[in-house]
Amino acid sequence: MPMEKRLRSSSSSSPSSAEDLLSSAPSLPKSALKSLIFSISPSSPLSSTLPPALLLSVSRSLAAFKSSLHSSSPSAASRPSLSPPSKRSRRSSRHRRSPAAGHAASSTEADHLENLRAYAYVAHLCISHPKKLFSPADLLPAAQSLHDGLVLYEMDSALLSQVAALCEEWWKAKLPGSENLIPQSLPFLLSRSLTQGKKADVRRVCALRDAFSLFDYMDESIEDLRLLLVRCVITPVYLKTEEGRRFVAFMLGLNGQLTKEALSLMRSQIPFGKKSVLEAYADILFRGWKGLDDSLREEIEDGFLQGLVEGAIHASSKSFAASIRRVLGGFIEQRATAGVEKLLFRLVEPLLFRSLQVANSNVRQNALHLLLDMFPLEDPDVTKEVKDALLDKQFFLLDKLLLDDCPEVRTVAVEGSCRILNLYWEVIPSSMITKFLANIIDNMSHDMCNEVVSLDALLSSLANDHPRVAQKITRLLIPSYFPSKLNLKEACSRCISLIKRSPTAGARFCEFAVLEGSSSKSLLELLRISTSLALSPKGLDLDQIDGLLIASANICQSLSSELSGKATLNQLLSTEKLKGLFAAASSEHAQAALLSIASVVSLDNLVGLHDHCMAIIVNSAGLSDNLQKQELVQAAHKLMFSCGWFDELFEVLTNKLQVIASKFLNKFGLEAVSYMKKKKANVLLKTSTGTSCANAKGSSNSVMSIFEEEFSVAAAAAWQVKKLLTSDDTRNDMLKSPNLEMAFSALRIISQVCIEQCVHRELFDIAPVLAYTAFALYMSLQNVDSTVNSNLCHENSLRQTSISPEVLLDNSLKHLLNCADKLFRESANENSSDQPSKFNHEEKVAVRHKSKRKAALSNRTKGDELKTDIPEARRLQNMMKLVTSILQFIVDAATMSLVNQNQGRWVMFASSYARYVVSAIGRHRQQNAPLKEDDLKEMLTYLKSSFTYATKLLHLVLRNSSETSAPPPEAFYLANDLLDLVTSIESYLGLRYAFHVVSVAKPWLPVLILGLGCNQLIKVTEKGGTSNLGDIIGLNFPVWLSVLGKTELYAVNEISQDVEGNHPPALELSVFRKLIEMLVILLKKGSPKILDAVGCVFLAGLEVGLDKADFDLVLGLVHFTCVKLLDKENACLEELQLMSSSLHEIHLKIERNLQGHHSIDDGKHQLESARTLIRSVLTHSR
Repeated sequence: MPMEKRLRSSSSSSPSSAEDLLSSAPSLPKSALKSLIFSISPSSPLSSTLPPALLLSVSRSLAAFKSSLHSSSPSAASRPSLSPPSKRSRRSSRHRRSPAAGHAASSTEADHLENLRAYAYVAHLCISHPKKLFSPADLLPAAQSLHDGLVLYEMDSALLSQVAALCEEWWKAKLPGSENLIPQSLPFLLSRSLTQGKKADVRRVCALRDAFSLFDYMDESIEDLRLLLVRCVITPVYLKTEEGRRFVAFMLGLNGQLTKEALSLMRSQIPFGKKSVLEAYADILFRGWKGLDDSLREEIEDGFLQGLVEGAIHASSKSFAASIRRVLGGFIEQRATAGVEKLLFRLVEPLLFRSLQVANSNVRQNALHLLLDMFPLEDPDVTKEVKDALLDKQFFLLDKLLLDDCPEVRTVAVEGSCRILNLYWEVIPSSMITKFLANIIDNMSHDMCNEVVSLDALLSSLANDHPRVAQKITRLLIPSYFPSKLNLKEACSRCISLIKRSPTAGARFCEFAVLEGSSSKSLLELLRISTSLALSPKGLDLDQIDGLLIASANICQSLSSELSGKATLNQLLSTEKLKGLFAAASSEHAQAALLSIASVVSLDNLVGLHDHCMAIIVNSAGLSDNLQKQELVQAAHKLMFSCGWFDELFEVLTNKLQVIASKFLNKFGLEAVSYMKKKKANVLLKTSTGTSCANAKGSSNSVMSIFEEEFSVAAAAAWQVKKLLTSDDTRNDMLKSPNLEMAFSALRIISQVCIEQCVHRELFDIAPVLAYTAFALYMSLQNVDSTVNSNLCHENSLRQTSISPEVLLDNSLKHLLNCADKLFRESANENSSDQPSKFNHEEKVAVRHKSKRKAALSNRTKGDELKTDIPEARRLQNMMKLVTSILQFIVDAATMSLVNQNQGRWVMFASSYARYVVSAIGRHRQQNAPLKEDDLKEMLTYLKSSFTYATKLLHLVLRNSSETSAPPPEAFYLANDLLDLVTSIESYLGLRYAFHVVSVAKPWLPVLILGLGCNQLIKVTEKGGTSNLGDIIGLNFPVWLSVLGKTELYAVNEISQDVEGNHPPALELSVFRKLIEMLVILLKKGSPKILDAVGCVFLAGLEVGLDKADFDLVLGLVHFTCVKLLDKENACLEELQLMSSSLHEIHLKIERNLQGHHSIDDGKHQLESARTLIRSVLTHSR
């Protein structure tokens, strides 16, 4: 009870004497102690009595602690106090809390250490007192006593940190006697930075670097410190950080012997150093060289760099030479700096030109690499004539090395010469350019380099490489595999052998043979032989037969451009022969090639191929992901269109879509169709039992469900419809077709089912939605005059009333959004999400159809039940794929100015999607179910596309805004939701995936900025709501603002992390932080009005934090606004009226909050810091 009373009295009133304060200090919380010290007024006697009392208390506790140590371990009784400790055995970090003799601290020792911690903190508070009440000279004896005993505190890391922070603050404040607080504290800080590897520790050491000049490095007692300094050269944290490299560069100038040791250690790391390490050494060496005096510069120049130049030329391996050149690159890249060009010339010139002409090809190659890195090598102190002569010498040697005996040297010379021409084209004499290019093109292009490329490698490139490469390989192979000098029979025999050896390569060989000079006569003979072999395939496997067929098709394509060749082809290829060849083809690629023959050859009777084409078109399930099947179907389309069968083709596809749509209407309880127009095709449809819609129900043994089979057929038909619609050849015929209305109506129904089922089906195809949206766009663009059913306005009714294409497009868009919104709501309900919905008016429609749909769904067959075990990753992928296609449709329509209404609806749809993705990924993370790499890659593809479309949409909406036509309030939501998405990707999926999203977001950052500020740039009031930005943000506080506040709070804590002995956890490299830095740069460069508007968003978030008493968020956002957004250069608030007004209001709120804090707690410190930052901005702006 006495202790509790003393604590209460200490926290509520000032102590009566310095002794009372110090006696209670170990028992008080640090926040309370800080408040007591800072509350001392200039008139208080404590301002003069506290320093001597502090010295007395420190001396007593220190003496008692030494005495207790001496009694338990005589060897640890004393240590020297004015220089770093002499070399002694080192203990691992696991035993840092053990005393020198290795025993655990006794209770008495622990009490003494606790007292010393409190006294060190009191000393720190006294020197950092805001009113500077205490004389540093009076406090110095106590501080020095604490410092001199630093080596004894190894068992107490908190005391070590507290005393080191005291000494550090004393040095930074440049207080008298600071040199006396360095000998023990500086080695401790340096040692800790090396062992713990924290960037913050490195920054602290770098900030104290001038203090290292106080040591006498010739003294033997300095050996431990010297070893610590040299270790910095190979410590990763020093090489990775800017401050670390700056410190190591500074360290090189402390002492000559230290410089030699550091350079020697660097040299030993070069052979096996990583790229980042070598580049760090390059940076350190240049920094160090630039800041050293002449004597130490010579050590770097003649003792180190000269050795590197020699090593770069005479290195035994290419990798070693490249590593050395990377270190030299620190000087080569800074050659514009005064003195660097002269230094490089002096080091390199005596060795380089001689080495370029030695007998050893390895040395010539290394020297050539060095010349190319340093080109042009110049002496800055000589006349122009001497410089020109030296440049001519370099050109001469480069030209000579283009014809070097060693292929590797020639390769480097060609690459280097081209690089030099690219960089210095405008200043190199034209005669020299001509000479170089003539050498490279005329001589080097025919240089075989004594290398032999295998035939298999050539054939692989011929089969798979770019057409230009394949044509060049064909030119190379023609003399061997289709020579014009041999008789036709022998030449064709060789080409057939090539096709048998590699069917794909042989077929491409025939594709380019005519371009490389083969005659039409020889190719016709080759065509006769290849088609005859394909029809009588004795001894041939299926791949070889397909190779012969594709080769035949390629020959026909080549010869069809000539009238004489086309006539000969008509004679050679009869309809029956083509049917036989088609029957022989086993692969879809070969069948497509044969159909292409019929497309270019004029044949009188193609009924047989007509049936083949119809079978291909009807039996095409699984088309969207099968490239070879797509090629075959498109070849069938082309043939049918060229033969005048397009109307029949489109009618068959329409009928298939109509049949599936009718089944879906009944199966899923959609509104009944009043009239379904069906036209029976007058063609023979040869469909297989397995893929026929009519027989699908009876296929009980099928792995796929009935719905999946039906949907697969519908998706294949939809894919074909879209291809026909997007083709310039067939689009007009389709838009004039009498089947247009029924196809569009069917696609509307199938698209609705597609959307509703996307999260319930693992096998998902977006083709119906893509076809539906393409129809709507093209019908609007073409301004179709045909009658369009009013079912396009109402829920799946088919009454005949004409409407305009513009209304059709708008209704199609509304229909898709209604379906997608319903899907968002269902997903949110399934996962008990409380996301706000902006589309409650659609719920009435859902209620109206609920009973009907329920009855219909209850009648499903057993094999058609909804799957509930669909992987969450697959659901998310399906949703992303679906929404990306809808967003693309919206953006395309808006870009072409085909729709202008309901912009807020479009934007809120994009927002709902962003929130859905954030929720889904977060839910997956909470369930500790990591997503697979392949799933993540696929999601990332859709995520990048959808993010781009969403920001494009935001751009279009903002572009159409003006003072008289304000943007919809939803634009502000979307900008926040997209930033939330970036933040969540980094939080849930990591830096790698966040980097990809940020790379997409970066070009659209100006749009996101305008989206954030749109409510303030053009005042917007939501219907039935409020225009207060704080209220809007408070309803759904953005995740990115919370993360920003946390990030900035870390920065604040990092600055003062050791003031109170605390160590905040280190944050990883943040991609989001980089994005915010780019945002700040754009805001500062842009209009003050935009900065003012967007700044209000941060301040509104700050106000929300105040209202919710989230003082960490408050301090973080205040720090960001005042330090990052309104730094000293931008602190003038005259042009930032909105921010100025908000800052004054926030300042008053913080004052009121502080007045209401009667007890000392964590929040008061944050509020005081926030108030100080705001005051600094408001004061500076006056």
